Amino acid sequence: MSAASICAIALAVGLYAYLYFQAGGVADKAVAARDDLQKGNAGQTALKNVRSVAEATAAERAELSSYLIPSNNAVSFIQALESIGPASGARVTISSISDSNLDSAAPGTIGAISASIAASGSWGSVMRTLRLLETLPYQSSIDSVTLSAGGMNPSDAKTQPVKAWQLSLTVSALAVASQK
Repeated sequence: MSAASICAIALAVGLYAYLYFQAGGVADKAVAARDDLQKGNAGQTALKNVRSVAEATAAERAELSSYLIPSNNAVSFIQALESIGPASGARVTISSISDSNLDSAAPGTIGAISASIAASGSWGSVMRTLRLLETLPYQSSIDSVTLSAGGMNPSDAKTQPVKAWQLSLTVSALAVASQK
Protein backbone atom coordinates (compact mmCIF):
# COMPACT_ATOMS: atom_id res chain seq x y z
CA MET A 1 0.00 0.00 0.00
CA SER A 2 1.31 3.31 -0.95
CA ALA A 3 1.57 6.34 1.20
CA ALA A 4 -1.05 8.14 -0.86
CA SER A 5 -3.54 5.30 -0.28
CA ILE A 6 -2.87 5.34 3.43
CA CYS A 7 -3.33 9.12 3.52
CA ALA A 8 -6.58 8.83 1.56
CA ILE A 9 -7.89 6.13 3.93
CA ALA A 10 -6.86 8.17 6.98
CA LEU A 11 -8.49 11.25 5.52
CA ALA A 12 -11.69 9.28 4.76
CA VAL A 13 -11.79 7.81 8.29
CA GLY A 14 -11.19 11.25 9.82
CA LEU A 15 -13.87 12.83 7.63
CA TYR A 16 -16.27 10.01 8.52
CA ALA A 17 -15.58 10.48 12.28
CA TYR A 18 -16.05 14.25 11.97
CA LEU A 19 -19.37 13.89 10.13
CA TYR A 20 -20.51 11.15 12.54
CA PHE A 21 -19.97 13.35 15.60
CA GLN A 22 -21.51 16.37 13.87
CA ALA A 23 -24.59 14.35 12.97
CA GLY A 24 -24.84 13.08 16.55
CA GLY A 25 -24.77 16.65 17.87
CA VAL A 26 -27.41 17.75 15.37
CA ALA A 27 -29.56 14.73 16.31
CA ASP A 28 -29.25 15.60 20.01
CA LYS A 29 -30.30 19.18 19.26
CA ALA A 30 -33.21 17.93 17.14
CA VAL A 31 -34.41 15.63 19.95
CA ALA A 32 -34.12 18.46 22.49
CA ALA A 33 -36.03 20.80 20.17
CA ARG A 34 -38.74 18.16 19.66
CA ASP A 35 -39.04 17.67 23.45
CA ASP A 36 -39.29 21.43 23.98
CA LEU A 37 -41.94 21.65 21.29
CA GLN A 38 -43.94 18.83 22.87
CA LYS A 39 -43.72 20.52 26.27
CA GLY A 40 -44.81 23.78 24.71
CA ASN A 41 -47.68 22.05 22.95
CA ALA A 42 -48.69 20.38 26.21
CA GLY A 43 -48.65 23.77 27.92
CA GLN A 44 -50.70 25.26 25.10
CA THR A 45 -53.15 22.35 25.29
CA ALA A 46 -53.49 22.78 29.05
CA LEU A 47 -54.04 26.51 28.60
CA LYS A 48 -56.68 25.86 25.94
CA ASN A 49 -58.42 23.39 28.29
CA VAL A 50 -58.45 25.91 31.14
CA ARG A 51 -59.83 28.61 28.84
CA SER A 52 -62.46 26.19 27.56
CA VAL A 53 -63.61 25.34 31.10
CA ALA A 54 -63.65 29.03 32.05
CA GLU A 55 -65.78 29.89 29.03
CA ALA A 56 -68.11 26.94 29.57
CA THR A 57 -68.75 27.82 33.22
CA ALA A 58 -69.04 31.61 32.92
CA ALA A 59 -72.82 31.59 33.30
CA GLU A 60 -72.72 29.24 36.29
CA ARG A 61 -70.06 31.32 38.02
CA ALA A 62 -72.09 34.49 37.46
CA GLU A 63 -75.19 32.76 38.85
CA LEU A 64 -73.23 31.48 41.85
CA SER A 65 -72.22 35.00 42.86
CA SER A 66 -75.89 36.02 42.93
CA TYR A 67 -76.47 33.56 45.81
CA LEU A 68 -73.83 35.24 47.97
CA ILE A 69 -74.28 38.53 49.76
CA PRO A 70 -71.47 41.02 49.12
CA SER A 71 -70.01 41.96 52.49
CA ASN A 72 -70.49 45.63 51.69
CA ASN A 73 -74.23 45.11 50.97
CA ALA A 74 -75.71 43.40 54.04
CA VAL A 75 -78.57 45.89 53.78
CA SER A 76 -80.07 43.89 50.89
CA PHE A 77 -80.28 40.82 53.14
CA ILE A 78 -81.91 42.81 55.94
CA GLN A 79 -84.40 44.36 53.51
CA ALA A 80 -85.29 40.91 52.17
CA LEU A 81 -85.98 39.74 55.73
CA GLU A 82 -88.06 42.83 56.54
CA SER A 83 -90.20 42.35 53.43
CA ILE A 84 -91.33 38.91 54.61
CA GLY A 85 -93.69 40.30 57.27
CA PRO A 86 -96.01 42.16 54.89
CA ALA A 87 -95.80 39.34 52.33
CA SER A 88 -96.75 36.64 54.83
CA GLY A 89 -99.30 38.49 56.94
CA ALA A 90 -97.38 37.74 60.14
CA ARG A 91 -95.78 40.23 62.50
CA VAL A 92 -92.06 39.67 61.87
CA THR A 93 -89.29 41.19 63.97
CA ILE A 94 -85.54 40.94 63.64
CA SER A 95 -84.05 40.82 67.11
CA SER A 96 -80.37 40.66 66.13
CA ILE A 97 -77.99 40.64 63.18
CA SER A 98 -74.43 39.35 63.23
CA ASP A 99 -71.88 38.83 60.51
CA SER A 100 -68.39 37.56 59.84
CA ASN A 101 -66.10 40.55 59.83
CA LEU A 102 -64.95 40.50 56.21
CA ASP A 103 -63.77 44.13 56.12
CA SER A 104 -60.09 43.23 56.02
CA ALA A 105 -60.50 39.83 54.33
CA ALA A 106 -59.17 39.11 50.86
CA PRO A 107 -61.77 39.48 48.10
CA GLY A 108 -63.64 36.21 47.63
CA THR A 109 -63.33 35.12 51.26
CA ILE A 110 -66.57 33.46 52.39
CA GLY A 111 -68.32 34.36 55.65
CA ALA A 112 -71.89 34.55 56.90
CA ILE A 113 -74.60 36.97 57.96
CA SER A 114 -77.06 35.70 60.55
CA ALA A 115 -80.33 37.10 61.86
CA SER A 116 -82.50 36.05 64.77
CA ILE A 117 -86.12 36.37 63.74
CA ALA A 118 -89.43 36.12 65.56
CA ALA A 119 -92.82 35.96 63.90
CA SER A 120 -96.33 35.79 65.30
CA GLY A 121 -99.73 35.43 63.75
CA SER A 122 -102.17 32.82 62.53
CA TRP A 123 -100.97 29.34 61.65
CA GLY A 124 -101.12 30.15 57.93
CA SER A 125 -99.22 33.42 58.20
CA VAL A 126 -96.50 31.88 60.37
CA MET A 127 -96.10 28.98 57.93
CA ARG A 128 -95.92 31.45 54.99
CA THR A 129 -93.19 33.29 56.91
CA LEU A 130 -91.22 30.07 57.32
CA ARG A 131 -91.67 29.16 53.65
CA LEU A 132 -90.53 32.63 52.52
CA LEU A 133 -87.47 32.40 54.76
CA GLU A 134 -86.66 28.98 53.29
CA THR A 135 -86.79 30.38 49.77
CA LEU A 136 -84.68 33.50 50.20
CA PRO A 137 -82.70 34.27 47.04
CA TYR A 138 -79.43 33.56 48.84
CA GLN A 139 -77.50 30.47 49.85
CA SER A 140 -78.97 30.29 53.33
CA SER A 141 -79.84 27.94 56.16
CA ILE A 142 -82.34 28.02 59.00
CA ASP A 143 -81.46 26.86 62.51
CA SER A 144 -82.99 26.77 65.97
CA VAL A 145 -86.60 26.75 64.83
CA THR A 146 -89.16 26.98 67.61
CA LEU A 147 -92.89 27.01 66.94
CA SER A 148 -95.42 27.38 69.73
CA ALA A 149 -99.08 28.14 70.17
CA GLY A 150 -99.87 31.23 72.14
CA GLY A 151 -102.94 33.21 73.07
CA MET A 152 -105.53 34.56 70.74
CA ASN A 153 -104.80 36.98 67.91
CA PRO A 154 -107.05 40.02 67.98
CA SER A 155 -109.43 40.03 65.07
CA ASP A 156 -111.25 42.71 63.19
CA ALA A 157 -115.00 43.16 63.61
CA LYS A 158 -115.78 40.72 60.79
CA THR A 159 -113.93 37.63 62.02
CA GLN A 160 -113.55 35.59 65.16
CA PRO A 161 -110.27 35.75 67.08
CA VAL A 162 -107.81 33.03 66.01
CA LYS A 163 -105.15 31.20 67.92
CA ALA A 164 -101.81 32.99 67.72
CA TRP A 165 -98.65 31.10 66.83
CA GLN A 166 -95.09 32.18 67.57
CA LEU A 167 -92.11 31.26 65.46
CA SER A 168 -88.49 31.96 66.32
CA LEU A 169 -85.44 30.96 64.35
CA THR A 170 -82.03 31.96 63.11
CA VAL A 171 -81.41 32.38 59.40
CA SER A 172 -77.84 32.53 58.06
CA ALA A 173 -76.75 33.41 54.55
CA LEU A 174 -73.35 33.17 52.92
CA ALA A 175 -71.49 36.42 52.42
CA VAL A 176 -68.43 37.10 50.32
CA ALA A 177 -65.74 39.71 50.86
CA SER A 178 -66.06 42.37 48.21
CA GLN A 179 -63.40 43.91 46.00
CA LYS A 180 -61.70 46.82 47.73
